[in-house]
Amino acid sequence: MDNELNKKQERFCREFLIDCNAGQACIRAGYSAKTAYSAGPRLLNNPRIQARIAELQAGKFEELDIEAGDVIAMLLRSYKDASASGQHGPAIRAAELLGKRLGLFIDVNRQADSEDPTPEEAIRDVCTVNGVLCEVCHGYGMKMLEAIRKAERSPPRPVSEGEKPNLTVVP
Repeated sequence: MDNELNKKQERFCREFLIDCNAGQACIRAGYSAKTAYSAGPRLLNNPRIQARIAELQAGKFEELDIEAGDVIAMLLRSYKDASASGQHGPAIRAAELLGKRLGLFIDVNRQADSEDPTPEEAIRDVCTVNGVLCEVCHGYGMKMLEAIRKAERSPPRPVSEGEKPNLTVVP
């Protein structure tokens, strides 16, 4: 069995390291934009691709003299600084990146099973970083969940001719 990657696969691996976005990496590597967002996850499931990405990451870390723990510490510091200064957008982004780096997010396309957390538990888990709950992130998540549940309970009101629909979601 050939363990070599083809040119597109190798390019995908290198492009993936730029932003860890499989779909965009596929497009930049020359895959069709129409299929990139399904091809990306498929490529990431390939053990040879995984091994090559790990190899490239290790080389980058050695080049920069940086370890995964350093990245996590930087993200945590960014999260704390942004939260302390009231910059909620950057705080949430840092929390998101921490979650990605720590593998805390599940694939939204997989089948739910009986052991999956409730939506409230999932929001709490996503908004907790290093044992600390981000109240702002948690508050936004709970408001979104409440709005979704409210929308599910109430049937849509018909819009009369000439009327502009109100698309504002009020929690």
